[in-house]
Amino acid sequence: MSGAFDKIELTPVRLEVKRRLSNKNCPWFAKERVLEKGSIVYAYGGYTYQCISKSGVAVTLEPAKEPFFEVPKNAVKSVAAS
Repeated sequence: MSGAFDKIELTPVRLEVKRRLSNKNCPWFAKERVLEKGSIVYAYGGYTYQCISKSGVAVTLEPAKEPFFEVPKNAVKSVAAS
């Protein structure tokens, strides 16, 4: 059955990292994972299986791709898509 929403594509929410994030301030990060201030990540809209804390947000490095990981909500801000 075809519907009105068949051709809608959701634009991923782009988030800019407001400060450097590493496993020193995000202990769940792998040691090699570092997000520099100004890096762009994307809000993850898939299932997170309740593993994201209330103070965090699930993000990915590429739009709509896995794996997702948590960053603190106060460490990112929404930015307009380019």
